[in-house]
Amino acid sequence: SFSFSSSSSSSSSPSPSPSLPSPIPSSLSIPSFVSPICRAVKSATTADDERPPASKAFVHARLLAKNCNTASVLVRTLAACLATGQRRGNQRREENGKDPQPENNGDYHPNGETSISISGSVSISISSSIPSLSSTLCTVLGTMRQAAANEEICKQIVEAGGVIQCLAILNRFLQDSASSSSALSGNGTPTAAAAVSVETAKVTCTTLRQLAQSDVVKRLLASSGAIPVLLRLIDPRLAVAAAEKGDEGGGGDSKDDSDINNSKNNFSNNSNNNSNISDSKSRISVAAENDKSQTNTNTNKRDTGVVALEAAALSVLANMMLRQPEICDQAAAAGTAEVILQAMARRPESADVQRQSALLLRNMVVRNPDLRVPYLEGGAEELLRRAKAAHVDQCADVAAAALRDLGLENYK
Repeated sequence: SFSFSSSSSSSSSPSPSPSLPSPIPSSLSIPSFVSPICRAVKSATTADDERPPASKAFVHARLLAKNCNTASVLVRTLAACLATGQRRGNQRREENGKDPQPENNGDYHPNGETSISISGSVSISISSSIPSLSSTLCTVLGTMRQAAANEEICKQIVEAGGVIQCLAILNRFLQDSASSSSALSGNGTPTAAAAVSVETAKVTCTTLRQLAQSDVVKRLLASSGAIPVLLRLIDPRLAVAAAEKGDEGGGGDSKDDSDINNSKNNFSNNSNNNSNISDSKSRISVAAENDKSQTNTNTNKRDTGVVALEAAALSVLANMMLRQPEICDQAAAAGTAEVILQAMARRPESADVQRQSALLLRNMVVRNPDLRVPYLEGGAEELLRRAKAAHVDQCADVAAAALRDLGLENYK
């Protein structure tokens, strides 16, 4: 239940620290009026009515940000939802005889409620006994995405801790998927049992994609370890491998300086060694064929959600790379080229995956021509031409642009 209480002080409570949340239990749910309020804000900031001569959605987003502090309210609500899930996760750990994790999100009360300050005079408390948290997380994140209408609002969300909270959600999803045998199938793909978590991760990515139109957010994501996290979402086998090595990702860089230098050296060596690149191309083809043979008999609803998540993660990376040569170099060192080509080979039927892969590839090489070689020798030209022919309406333009910026003359 929600409770409102007047505050005796005009000062608002401090922002919750953006720490890694606990798993989001499927048994939790948010009270009835949070989602409708978020949907109302989302509707007011969405240009979905073509009858007026000009939409007021952008005006509404600016007014809400200025007069109602939308960014802070949404991030605080998100943090409180995560804290509720963390508390329930701690209760379950205690029941199973495991040590609970420290609770760092939100303000806690003896009666088991998490309080978020909306203004100087109003506080909302979320009870820990509520069912369906994931659906409300999606609603809050979707509202945040729609409300982030300009650079200023994106900066407000960054200052409130929204980007770090989003990365925390993705990290938790990866950890749960990689560590839980019930959440993974034999080839490292989340099963239907993890459908809600897949949807939450996808909406988190679409929110980050919107925020990553801001250069401030692009740099924050890159410096906070977002690239390896997003690559693991695109290729779940990377997440499984990271879990086996004990690498949990997180709100910082996932590799130390020596690892990054080694990756850069390997990337450079591969760029100048045709035999190594040919081996990489063969691995991409074999991986794609293995994925097809293992998933053809059980795709449909489960696979649709996973493919949508992969496309959403690719779109975040594509926005991060736009006009950011340094971030492109960082992504190349992390092995992005091979992940992109594997995704294109693995998902030929998905127009979204093909389009976002082409955009990402193009954005990486347009200002960094030295990054072309691994793509060309890895089979990018063939994959792009296939996408261009198979998905004319969705991919013809971006595939042609990618072919052009790879230095190919016959790109049309």
